[in-house]
This record gives sequence, structure tokens and C-alpha cells, in this order.
Amino acid sequence: MARTNSDTNWIKAHISDELGLTANDLAGLYGIDVAALDSHLVTLGRDVQSISQRILSDIDAVRVGYRRVEVSDDHISAIRDLLASYLFHPLVSTLTASGDIGWRLSGDDAQWVAFRTADVVGMAFGWDETLRVRLNRLVLWPDAKMPDTNQAFRDRLADVTFYLTELTEVL
Repeated sequence: MARTNSDTNWIKAHISDELGLTANDLAGLYGIDVAALDSHLVTLGRDVQSISQRILSDIDAVRVGYRRVEVSDDHISAIRDLLASYLFHPLVSTLTASGDIGWRLSGDDAQWVAFRTADVVGMAFGWDETLRVRLNRLVLWPDAKMPDTNQAFRDRLADVTFYLTELTEVL
């Protein structure tokens, strides 16, 4: 079972890598104060991997069960069209929770994607900024080699953006 501070720090960093969520987001997910988060996390599983998987499952359950923004096929098409012609800045390398190199969007790209997505789906004011921060924080491409901004990259970005969009206004 995860019992040390370094274990819970790794779990929080891993969730940030995956979805760009913070400790405050996780505390909100479980309806607890952020000061009690580490104590709560260790009750969710027997080791850091099972705890991380449980958290990701809980996040998905909240996204599906309580979503306020639903991304439609029309939204998906419009956002994919916007991404198809966008010229990305160089991606930013970062260390993941596991110590590997990954790649995240530049601040300008995260802002552009988040704000265009918010416009397309009609996201409530202020949540576009939450989406921007999450897109900028998460490891979009977990590989040591910087990706080309080809169709596979754009598809991954679109999928992650759709997921995070449906998570906004809930968490």
C-alpha cells in the first residue's frame, strides 16, 4: 500500500501527467480538504499503480455521470477541422512522474486550443481557462522523441481535449 509522502506525490504527479489535474482538483473529486488528500489517497488501493488506476476510474465516472458539457459529433468535427490547419509552436519537453521525457503543448498552443474549443462547445465563462491550464500541464506525448505535429498527434490532442472538455464544469 502507498504509505509514504513520495508515493502520494508520485500519484498526484502521474494524474497531472495524464490529465493536467492538480491536488486541488483531486480533493474536489473526493469532496475533501486538500490537506487530507494524501491520507485519503492511500486508502484507494494497495500500491501506487492501483491507486492511480482507481483515481482515473473515479474521474471518468464523474465525467460521464455529471457532465454539463457534452461534446457532440458536430463539435468533434469542428474542432478537428480547426486543429487540422493550425501551425503548432515547438512542443515543450518535460519529465514525467516516472522520470521519462514527455512533451506538452506550449502556453500559446494550449491557450489557442482551449479557447477555440470553448467557443465551439459553448463552455461557461472561466472554464476555458481551466481547460487551458490542464492542456498546458498534461504530458500530451509520453515519448522521449519529440513528435511531429502530424495527424496522429492532432488526433491525440483532439481526443484529450474532448475528454477534458467534458470534465470541465464538473471538476
